[in-house]
Amino acid sequence: MDKENKESPEGKTEAFESGADNKSDAPKKPAKERLYDKIPLSVKQLDIILVVLAVAFVVFLVLGALKGNDLLPEWFDLF
Repeated sequence: MDKENKESPEGKTEAFESGADNKSDAPKKPAKERLYDKIPLSVKQLDIILVVLAVAFVVFLVLGALKGNDLLPEWFDLF
């Protein structure tokens, strides 16, 4: 018995569902799949783009750490 009958202050009886907010019972998709639904690219193309961006982020993070600690050669200061 999922429903409870509760009486409002006006004397009317209302049925309340315990837990759910009347939303659909469909399982929630992971964030990656919701992103794929919004962008008209294939899954393989998006995976490649995400991997390239992740690698670029790591490379720039390492270069920034090396430059901040003066561990890069002097010629690299041009960048």
